[in-house]
Amino acid sequence: MNSLFMQVLLLCGRRDLVDLSAVAVDGSPMEANASRDADQRLQRLEETISQC
Repeated sequence: MNSLFMQVLLLCGRRDLVDLSAVAVDGSPMEANASRDADQRLQRLEETISQC
């Protein structure tokens, strides 16, 4: 998979589809707050803002 990625990346670079000097890949796992369980009602958001 890594080899295939590198081939595609190099092809895109040759066609000026990407700037190879600015490519970064980060596969680190992390928690996100964009889940539906993280949705909040307006009143809860306003309370959180007022506490800040």
